[in-house]
Amino acid sequence: MAWLSALFLQGSTVNTIIILAAVIAVGAAFGRLKVAGISFGVGGVMFAGLLFGHFHLGTASGEVLHFVREFGLILFVYTIGIEIGPVFFASFRRHGLRLNLLAIALVLLGFACAVGIWLATDLHIAAIAGIMSGAVTNTPGLAAAQQALGELFPGQAAILELPALAYAITYPFGILGIILSMILARRLFRINLAHEQKPFEPLTQEAVPPPIAKCLATDASATRGNPPGHAGIAPIFLGIVLGLVVGSIPIPIPGVPTPLRLGLAGGPLLVALVLGRLRRIGPLNWEMHPGTNRTIREIGIALFLAVVGLTAGGRFVETITTGDGWLWMAAGALITLVPPAIVITVARLCLKEDYLSICGLTAGSMTDPPALAFAIQAGGSNAPALVFATVYATAMFLRILCAQLLVVLCAR
Repeated sequence: MAWLSALFLQGSTVNTIIILAAVIAVGAAFGRLKVAGISFGVGGVMFAGLLFGHFHLGTASGEVLHFVREFGLILFVYTIGIEIGPVFFASFRRHGLRLNLLAIALVLLGFACAVGIWLATDLHIAAIAGIMSGAVTNTPGLAAAQQALGELFPGQAAILELPALAYAITYPFGILGIILSMILARRLFRINLAHEQKPFEPLTQEAVPPPIAKCLATDASATRGNPPGHAGIAPIFLGIVLGLVVGSIPIPIPGVPTPLRLGLAGGPLLVALVLGRLRRIGPLNWEMHPGTNRTIREIGIALFLAVVGLTAGGRFVETITTGDGWLWMAAGALITLVPPAIVITVARLCLKEDYLSICGLTAGSMTDPPALAFAIQAGGSNAPALVFATVYATAMFLRILCAQLLVVLCAR
């Protein structure tokens, strides 16, 4: 049986694929379990990853896991953009300004919480930068903070390692906390999902003409030379290439040491929204059959969550039981829970926003695709994705800027 032990415990390509597949399979099964009528859906993959990571199952290199994580995220956001592109712009015209103002408020509240933590504790700003990025599940913000720290503390490895570790500790609850905020809001405000979906029905009918809607509802792709339900792969990967190029464009900001970028998530999402709205450019057909789209989407987010759990699981228990682990988690929980609670309450009670918009607003403002996946699955509608896309670019831009500002303004 030595071969079987080696298959699961020794680093190899087969071992990496087996572990990732096992994490996703176990996590998907766990996500279907309901407690008090609540399930975590695809979020269960992250918890399975934490379990596997804790027991050090799998020895894939960091570069391999990093690639899998980022590629999964790209697939997820790109397929979202393609599917909601036809209705996104109509949604933005509907009340996009108000939604973006709420998103800005949520981001700034999180930044204020981080500054408050810095003032109230003796935590190093490098750790707080990682805590803030992990608590709002924003990897580009972490990268921006690390770059700013590298310029302020060159060669100080102990300091430069703090953000990544703090990020790993706070990231799992960042995802879980945002999902909990949605669940609690649904219970607190006694949400009727069928009623909440109605405002989006006229919008969808207006934005998607009947021939296109019919095409999306059937296997009309067969009339374009493809088998039923099959999508041409050339437009998919060409769209991803265009998205990554756009995401890499530097955006200089006066007073900020490094230019901002939309990154691996923002660029493909923005390009996919445009391509989804255009539907076709010459011989290139950007449309995807709904079944194909959602399968690719779920594979992407499952890969992303599996790697997040695996990479955080190894030192998760150790860090929370020694040193400042619990303080990091408490600080992260504060940033994760308080700003959304304030904005959700204002949006629902004062501005009378519907629940699906609030879920999309929360997930987009926290730049959290797993929370969006949960909202779509729980709500049985793509409506949260419309609002997610409406506020995502603004939130991403501010998250990156705030991460750098936090380091620049509070470094000591």
